[in-house]
Amino acid sequence: MKENYLAIALGKKDVGESDRQYVFYTREEGLLYVRARGVRKVGAKLASHIEDFMLTQIIIAKNFGPGTLAGASAENTFREIRMDYDAMCVLSHTRNLFIKLIQTKHKDQKIFDLFKRYLEVCTENLSKEKTAIFEQYFFLKLYEILGYRFPLARCRICEKKLEQERNFLCPEQGGVLCSSCARTENYIIAMDINTLKLLRLVPHNNLNQLTKVEVSPIMQRQMQSVVRQTAQWIMR
Repeated sequence: MKENYLAIALGKKDVGESDRQYVFYTREEGLLYVRARGVRKVGAKLASHIEDFMLTQIIIAKNFGPGTLAGASAENTFREIRMDYDAMCVLSHTRNLFIKLIQTKHKDQKIFDLFKRYLEVCTENLSKEKTAIFEQYFFLKLYEILGYRFPLARCRICEKKLEQERNFLCPEQGGVLCSSCARTENYIIAMDINTLKLLRLVPHNNLNQLTKVEVSPIMQRQMQSVVRQTAQWIMR
């Protein structure tokens, strides 16, 4: 039995003398690990359609177990970002963290569409700085889909309105804390009011709209800390 999938190729590793194991995020079944037999042999054509971060139609032959890769046809190679070293460094980090966060066969059309749009936005706005901030938006959107959306209007403990220049995200408390309440917590992420305002924009805007927002280096560093430490908390 053969099944067709629309997939984003995320990575590969060599197996045996001429095989490879590929990891895809598919629209139909989520994260899949699939073996491609003979793909490293001279003259094999399949590999050119399943390079990292390509959007591709794949065919999996499922006679037993997870099946083997029987065919592939690239729909969008995203050549511009795959030819850019800095962009690929960011995307490799995105891929590694994404795979850790997503369980095998976690099917979600929203996640697939988000990753596809992330690659499109990176291609349309190619630069190291923009790709880096788009990655932060991508993960914040992903956390929402996975059910991790934090209230950003009031302190999670005292419920006072957050208007100070310095606030602290506390994933363990499920929201943002004011300076006073944050003193009693250990797992906190400092951010100024502009970063908090940016976090409030993310849920109500798509990636296209967010590309127009001006982000300072300080805001970017704080967003990076929010994304990284939230991921660590999720995977704890």
